[in-house]
Amino acid sequence: MGLLKIFLVLCLIGLLDTFILGGVNYDPVACEEVGVSRIGLHQGKNEAWVLYFFIAHIYDNILNPWHWTDDMRKASLTSGNFGLAPGLKVVDVGAGTGFTTIGVLEEKVTPGDVIMLDQSPQQLSKARVKPELKGLKAILEGDAENLPKEWTGKFDRYVSAGSIEYWPHPQLAIDEAARVVNEGGKAMIIGPVRATNPLSRFFADMWYLFPEEREYEAWFKSAGFTNVTISRVTPSWYAGDRTHGLIMGCAVVGTKPAGWTPPVRKATSSQTKSSQDNDGWNRLVSIAMAAPRFALGTLGGAYYTLLPVAIYAKNVWLGGSWLAFFAATILPLLIAVVMEVAPRNFKPLGAGPELRQGVAKLYDDSSAIWESVWGEHMHTGFYDDFDDDTEFTMQDHLDAQTRMMEMLLGKWESLLAAARRATEEGRPLRILDVGCGVGGSSRFLYNEVTSRALESDIDVTVEVVGITLSQYQRDRAEERSSRMVSKGASLTFKVLNALDTKFPPESFDLVWSLESGEHMPDKPVWLNEVSRLLSPGGTFVVATWCSRETYDAPLTADETRLLTRICKNYALPEFVPLSAYGEAAASAGLNDFAATEESWSEDITPFWPAVIYSALRPQVLLQLILSWNWTTIKGGITAYLMMKGFADETLNFGVFALTKPGGQRRSSRAKRDSVGRR
Repeated sequence: MGLLKIFLVLCLIGLLDTFILGGVNYDPVACEEVGVSRIGLHQGKNEAWVLYFFIAHIYDNILNPWHWTDDMRKASLTSGNFGLAPGLKVVDVGAGTGFTTIGVLEEKVTPGDVIMLDQSPQQLSKARVKPELKGLKAILEGDAENLPKEWTGKFDRYVSAGSIEYWPHPQLAIDEAARVVNEGGKAMIIGPVRATNPLSRFFADMWYLFPEEREYEAWFKSAGFTNVTISRVTPSWYAGDRTHGLIMGCAVVGTKPAGWTPPVRKATSSQTKSSQDNDGWNRLVSIAMAAPRFALGTLGGAYYTLLPVAIYAKNVWLGGSWLAFFAATILPLLIAVVMEVAPRNFKPLGAGPELRQGVAKLYDDSSAIWESVWGEHMHTGFYDDFDDDTEFTMQDHLDAQTRMMEMLLGKWESLLAAARRATEEGRPLRILDVGCGVGGSSRFLYNEVTSRALESDIDVTVEVVGITLSQYQRDRAEERSSRMVSKGASLTFKVLNALDTKFPPESFDLVWSLESGEHMPDKPVWLNEVSRLLSPGGTFVVATWCSRETYDAPLTADETRLLTRICKNYALPEFVPLSAYGEAAASAGLNDFAATEESWSEDITPFWPAVIYSALRPQVLLQLILSWNWTTIKGGITAYLMMKGFADETLNFGVFALTKPGGQRRSSRAKRDSVGRR
């Protein structure tokens, strides 16, 4: 809340500076110097540097797909007789993370003939690790308005996409483009087009430079380019609608003629000032002075971040009606946030049908969306070596989920001994997967345990039973497992209450719980049921969300409020610390808690941010909003609370393995045959 207040104060100061004291956005002298009718609040080198410092890590996956698609890139780079081909020397100015550069290379330009240049070290750091950009001649930091002097006439093609909007002096930068291409060479600038819709035009002009097509043409011709052409590009879902303006709306191409001479420009005060802005201390001072206008301009950026999402929903999902869009998205989302996501007076539920129904509804409603993004595994990932600069792909996160199961299975130290014992007794090795989701962990357990046994020359039959409270999950688990079952795998899924399963005593060699324990309202009752189900010498492995320990200090009011909101939105009973499981284990006669309990909170750090980012992907965000499903919407938003809880250590990802005493068990064919077939 404190940061929000600071932001609002800065916006108010920005309003005062801009509209009352004659700030740069409507300063007629400043506008005349750069040849435009307005200057946006984020139109500047320092402003762009700050912006990409924060958004570089989400630029490729979340922001870019809404404004600059593969199809738009292809259409632009092949328009206006730009003519990319092998052997041409190309410079990409304002190259960012290299999305446009990759398009240049797809046109068969040799990587060793391509240079990328951008002023943002954060953006370029993303480009340097992309395999598609290996072998470039250079990836450089630099200024579009002041390119290296030795570049004069060096390039056959100059391209700049999504950069002109930040240039404080677009004419100067286009002059530089003309200087660095050789005679007969061509320059292409791909950039915004101004809105005609009054509301969109207001936010566009507040944000940064949205030129009109006539301005592009005038700048190119003033720089000495000939044969200037303008091609229009639009995201496919806009259906040709350009009234709201576009961040990437046109591709302008010009040819440098023979005998070109540099245009003579009058030096301006704003140009002189700008040339000093990138120097250490001057940059810091300039950023501090521009903070109010930057905060105000962020409102324009937010508008244009959400606009393409809204247009997609309107045109693709709702038949082109803005009224239907508002009724289907904005209104219910506001209601959901206000009424559901921030509960104030909620007491976590105890054992009973209300809690079980809430858990079932949560997973009945949300599993399909989760499965469409994350696949078969509905749990956290375990991340080996990483640091704050590590970049993760979606496949990395999926691999981390598999790694989580491998790590947890490693807690079953008696796996091979249990397999041998089952073989000696002439029975299957039985596993119970509590909270099996759509069966991903059950299939993993079947395959992995079978494989490890065979590697040790133990020919044992493995039976896995998965239980869940969600009928949807049970049905999907059976559907996804049908091929394995048809080939002889023993995989069974049931809708059952884990506190009272009705299975016979001593039915399982392993009871597995991967992020289901937090849903159990009475931990002692649950562990007593697990103890009843385990065969002597059997193992119970658990990974679960816990609250922090309260030995040193009780939970604060803020911590309690955070946990309460998570409980409300994820259908959880009251959180308990990990030590509470130890007490319940002792009461249930299960051993080894102290020897096996540990926290994996640090090892799951990248997961919840990844969940949030995945929910912001275009298709997922629209699926989430248009699901008309409050449970799913508030669950998606609550992912932020989970991230916050683990970050400030209010939450703990606790792990342990318990063993039931004894090693001999009775062999009962009737009892064995009843397991998984009730």
